[in-house]
Amino acid sequence: MTTARLALSGLRSPGQAFLWTVVALAWALIVGADATGFAGALHHHALIEGGVALPTAVALFTAGWVVMVAAMMLPPSSVAIERHRGTARFVAGYMAVWTAFGLACFAGDAVIHRVVDSTPWLAANSWLVAAGTLVLAGAYQLSPMKRRFLDACRLPALTVHQGSDGGSAGIAHAIDCLGASGPLMLLMFAAGFASLAWMVALAVLMFYEVRGARSAAVVRASGAFLIWLALLTTINGAVPGWTGG
Repeated sequence: MTTARLALSGLRSPGQAFLWTVVALAWALIVGADATGFAGALHHHALIEGGVALPTAVALFTAGWVVMVAAMMLPPSSVAIERHRGTARFVAGYMAVWTAFGLACFAGDAVIHRVVDSTPWLAANSWLVAAGTLVLAGAYQLSPMKRRFLDACRLPALTVHQGSDGGSAGIAHAIDCLGASGPLMLLMFAAGFASLAWMVALAVLMFYEVRGARSAAVVRASGAFLIWLALLTTINGAVPGWTGG
């Protein structure tokens, strides 16, 4: 059965119906937060620099990040989840890896904020952090490692994990997909929860990378575009559509 036929048949299963309901609810929360202005309060800059108590900041960030991962990362892996019967343990293991990645980004960003705050020249040119993140993501798109992890994240590689229990299979699949899309999600972390246009664009890109027929060409083109955008950022001192921080 082809991937497309498996995806269509999977939509009729209770597990897939529940999965796509979760995805739809996640996007509804994101759009609602953006419309009400609450999304800005979940930006890592606001949480780190806004005087929010650390436990509260971590809790708010984690909630926002989980919603964002559900919206952006569950769709590319929907066929993989269907192949594992959509088990709760598989999804829990998958989400746990992505949540750990998000918390690592948050911790790393807290360190970066301290360095920037203590370095006047860097504080005056904080766009360098954004440009560097864009270069990192763009260069990774063009790397052999990206191709290897993306191949592993695709459906055929799941045969490697089919002998595992649901939880460990979900973790293994998440690690494959983290290797494929981690730098793009790091880019999304930098852009912020309120950067809705970036969120939609990256979600579409990551979905097509895993499920699209011309994935390789799109990966290369997106890598070149991100590097070009980094150059544009060095000229303008800002990235279009980012919420800052």
